Amino acid sequence: MKNVSLCVAVLFAAVMVAMASVSFAGPDTITYQGCVLKPDGSTVANGAYVMRFGIFDAAEAGHALWTESNSSVQVSGGVFSVTLGAMNPFGSLFSSHSDLWLEVSFDLNRRACPSNQLRVGVEV
Repeated sequence: MKNVSLCVAVLFAAVMVAMASVSFAGPDTITYQGCVLKPDGSTVANGAYVMRFGIFDAAEAGHALWTESNSSVQVSGGVFSVTLGAMNPFGSLFSSHSDLWLEVSFDLNRRACPSNQLRVGVEV
């Protein structure tokens, strides 16, 4: 991998929730999309990159409640899209915690950007 300091600038996070029952247990998966930028604002080269995602109980110095690594996230034009929870299920995470924060690490597990608070909607 290139020895370049990289930052993930989040374009937006799309939270896609499967139909939830009245007794909401949380989504099975979350679709997350972002943009990977170099410090100068230009996009990284197209290709597959190693990314790690973690859900924490606080924005800073929180405890990791869930993590998932993906060794081949496809990036095209700087944009990536992943389905979180596909490799490592969330379990009861969303039913047992209300304030959750997503952290993204890019290229050799360096923390890429500040944590983003997760908002999970319920469809009844």
